[in-house]
Amino acid sequence: MNPIANNNFSIQNATGNEIGTARVRALDYTSGSKGDPDAEYKLYLYDVQMSNAAFTEVRSIQAGGTTANAKADIILNASGNAIVNETGFNIGVFELPANAVRRLRDSTGAIDNSFIFNQSFGVTISSAGTFTLTTNDSNERFLDTGVQNATQKNENFYVVLNGTATSSGAVDTGSMSDGANTITGLTDADTKFNVGERIALAGHANTFVISSVSTTSMTTFTVAQAAISAQAITKVLPAGTVINMSGVGGDGANRSIDVTTDTTADFDIQETLSSGVSATVHAKLNKVAAREKSKTYNSSRYVMIDTSSNPGGVTGPWNLGIADVFKIREIRKNSSRHTAVTDGIDVTSDFVLDNGQRDNLYSLARITKDPNSNLTITSGDHLLVKLDFFSEDTSQGAGYYSVDSYPIDDSNAANTTAITTAEIPTFISPTSGDEYKLRDSIDIRPRITDTANNTTSLTNISTDPANTFTVLEGTGNGLRYAYPNENFTVDLSFYLGRIDKVAIGKEGLFRILPGTSSKSPIAPVDQPDAFTIGRVNVSPYPSVITADPYYREGANSSILTYVIEDRVEGYTMADIGVLEDRIGVLEYYTSLNLLEQSTQSLQVTDGAGLNRFKSGFLVENFTDGYKADIGNQDFKI
Repeated sequence: MNPIANNNFSIQNATGNEIGTARVRALDYTSGSKGDPDAEYKLYLYDVQMSNAAFTEVRSIQAGGTTANAKADIILNASGNAIVNETGFNIGVFELPANAVRRLRDSTGAIDNSFIFNQSFGVTISSAGTFTLTTNDSNERFLDTGVQNATQKNENFYVVLNGTATSSGAVDTGSMSDGANTITGLTDADTKFNVGERIALAGHANTFVISSVSTTSMTTFTVAQAAISAQAITKVLPAGTVINMSGVGGDGANRSIDVTTDTTADFDIQETLSSGVSATVHAKLNKVAAREKSKTYNSSRYVMIDTSSNPGGVTGPWNLGIADVFKIREIRKNSSRHTAVTDGIDVTSDFVLDNGQRDNLYSLARITKDPNSNLTITSGDHLLVKLDFFSEDTSQGAGYYSVDSYPIDDSNAANTTAITTAEIPTFISPTSGDEYKLRDSIDIRPRITDTANNTTSLTNISTDPANTFTVLEGTGNGLRYAYPNENFTVDLSFYLGRIDKVAIGKEGLFRILPGTSSKSPIAPVDQPDAFTIGRVNVSPYPSVITADPYYREGANSSILTYVIEDRVEGYTMADIGVLEDRIGVLEYYTSLNLLEQSTQSLQVTDGAGLNRFKSGFLVENFTDGYKADIGNQDFKI
């Protein structure tokens, strides 16, 4: 399958059969000339779903429906297989270099964040080959100002025709021999034509794609079907043609991009066309003063599941039609459709929530039956699910979520439109198992469009909401997807922890010995006139209290505060006397045991030099005369 090598453009379908789908995060120019069949790009994919073959079998890609909006060949490895590179970076959550982040603002509260993203614009190229592009947002700026060099044009801009454009007159004249693929008799051809462009020669029905250009001649991928002598040459630029802005135009000059302001750029493709033509420009922009997307907290919403019609049947899983579900409040099972939210029995503990979060997407949430549940579900049973979820608001910002995205109310835990800082979710990757505290992360994952109605009652409730894979692009702002391998700059503040000590002073009163807040806190020194009884590990705000330093399940450990006691036993004088007696006995038997071990290891050899067998031995530490033969004449003291 060689859609480009076959000289097809993106308005035509690629050959072969579809074997999978994927989403595209970015297209990055690598090498070659844009518009040339041999130009190479990096395609950044996510959510790759292979349907009936392995990814190694992929040979080409196309975007769009029946008529492709884009297509290209895959560059295979040495073994002839398609591969995905840098799979370790296949995630849309990026940890910040700090824990317990307070906000992504500067010290005055102003937004000082920026990131690079790719934006598409519809333009009309005039018959003179010129157009002006404006970003229409003062905070969305071109990366460089002034006349762009070849590197800047290649890396930061893509111009693609939406319609067919032709030269208004002859660009040059040339000749071809029958069966040959060389055009001769040209004048300064290398200042007018680019490899990959399609041309027509007057009087010849076929068109040709240029494979090489010199000053006086060109070669083409196909041969002439008859001799052509000194005929006018015009350019035919079909819809789907990628304009090489680093190349030359039929007017005999270099194509140009002049970024006159941060938000305005003038383009000249150096072609005189028979008429204007529409085109799409993809440009890399710098988003400055980049405000995050907001999340709206929706509490106590309802979704209905009918097991007789739901694709999950009686075994599940059951799609909830809502992304970014925060928690399940209640699930009630009824043998028929609920007419009141209290119908049926509470079966919440029999189900497990999959909130829909994936490495690169906020997919629709679903519920599954707990594998340890004995609940029986029969066809026709209805499940009424009461849940809380976050919806997306892009009216003020776009491109990413952060700690500032969440509606926070730490003073009123009963607020039904907000959560507390301690409740900001933690995402655990289902592929790697890695944990990401969303409070301390940049989250660029897009959200799948909800298919269930947002309702707090049975009125207008959605039953068996459909599954979908359509990404929510926001209101007027689009995705603003952060570009790969570019810096994401933030100004942030974060909370620090510390270690305090609790002591009792000589006057019998408790004292708190405060430590110093630090990223790596250490305990304060003990006071000479106080007795330390414990340490308090004060976590960064909001400093949730727990008595167990190993508490982990379902919590963000960076916000847990716990106490470690310095255990000290108290003893009376009677206790000390008993200990003294026990220690004395211990010392006695320890000293005897050492003497016995020394005697056991003593080497007593016979005439042959062999160690004599010891059938028994007596040890004496000479602390008294108990074992002495005091009647012996040799006894002396």
